[in-house]
Amino acid sequence: MSSSSGSVPSWFPRTTRERLAALAAIVLAVVAMVLLVISRGGGDDRAVGAAPPAVTSTGTPTPYRLVVRSLHIDAPVVSIAMAKGRVLDPPANPREVGWWNGSAAPGTAQGQTIVTGHTVHTGGGQFDHLGTMRKGAEIELTTPQGRASYVATKVFTLAKPEVAARSAELFGQARQHNRLVLITCGDWTGSEYLTNVLVYARPVADSSAA
Repeated sequence: MSSSSGSVPSWFPRTTRERLAALAAIVLAVVAMVLLVISRGGGDDRAVGAAPPAVTSTGTPTPYRLVVRSLHIDAPVVSIAMAKGRVLDPPANPREVGWWNGSAAPGTAQGQTIVTGHTVHTGGGQFDHLGTMRKGAEIELTTPQGRASYVATKVFTLAKPEVAARSAELFGQARQHNRLVLITCGDWTGSEYLTNVLVYARPVADSSAA
């Protein structure tokens, strides 16, 4: 993606093939997730509509921001939604992360808050190093009400077929207590990503967000 002045940022893939590969990989990573959550139902009618919307807004700004100091992540959060064909579109900008607006909003008490971000094999994606996060790492989502604080409880990698098979467990909304789920791609082969890297995090009881 070019800037308005026509220059290309140093962190963005230089060739058309690299740009398409980086963006397509994230799309493929979440397609199976969304299709299976929809087909099985996740307890959230926002994700189960009888038909996908004809037009959706990808990358709509939100008042949220994701901060993971241990990974030097401080990223604006945009709202992402299902596009026509029931595909979950990631944010176009790899320096942003996307909150799936069919999942629980940051700071809420129930369900799962799903946030996806880019891994770019040439560097520059916000979630390039997600797999190196340690259990116990602090994660923050700032909201208009304050700060929703989380602590990482599990960092793991699954092959994409396993993610699809376990989608209801991984991304379903029928949870009494909120959980934050971060997801990105992993294991770049030179042409595709073979796995997904996931982080589970639980809310911290003294979070200042409502």
